[in-house]
Amino acid sequence: MRFFRPSLFSFIALFVAACATQGAGDSDEANVRRLANPAAFDAAGESFWRAVRDHDDAGTARDLANHLKRPDARESFASAMQMFRWENGRLNSWHLTAKATVGDEEHRQYELQCSRGIVRAVLTFHRKTGHITNLQIVRTSIYVAAPVPGIDSTVSWTETTVGPGLGATIASPRAATGGKLPAVVLIGESGRLDRDESTGPVRPFRDLGDGLASRGVVTIRFDKRSFVAPHAFGRVFTIDEDLIQDGA
Repeated sequence: MRFFRPSLFSFIALFVAACATQGAGDSDEANVRRLANPAAFDAAGESFWRAVRDHDDAGTARDLANHLKRPDARESFASAMQMFRWENGRLNSWHLTAKATVGDEEHRQYELQCSRGIVRAVLTFHRKTGHITNLQIVRTSIYVAAPVPGIDSTVSWTETTVGPGLGATIASPRAATGGKLPAVVLIGESGRLDRDESTGPVRPFRDLGDGLASRGVVTIRFDKRSFVAPHAFGRVFTIDEDLIQDGA
């Protein structure tokens, strides 16, 4: 299977890989069993994500390499997991999408279904100890709709595209009965942002668009090119290309 390669602009390393040291409680016989049984890494990955879902800090840290269990590393890891939950919401489900063996490392790639989006993650295990030595997480460029709760009785939404196939949402007052209405185009600021300008649990353009539509103003908001195609940002994009052309 083709192994996942995250974009430089979307890549977030929760902690840096380092050489894992063999734990005092690991026997040579146990190490041989791990080498001979790749399914053990699958099971360890399932256990790790189950602990993340259940906010089980002890379970999340159970298979970490010894150098990641030091107080300073544990504190950094706990902070990173809090940020993960803040940005992506609750982890609802996950599934294994790819495997790779590289030297003394076993890589397991997952797709995580979170309440505010879809996330890709790669767990790296040391083959001889079975310990987790690295975790890499990247949020994918997939827009997840989340209308303002309770506003569906006054607002209707139309999905469309603008510019070079960028996803867009038109929010309109549901009670409109013909005639012209004022309209607003919401233009995002700098940064890799979707049409709602989602940052963690905050969606300011959703709130503005749906709020205005509920008051009789049609709005349109769209995903930025840097959100839809982050891999294209190996070169410098001008403000005209990233904002003005699509806004027009």
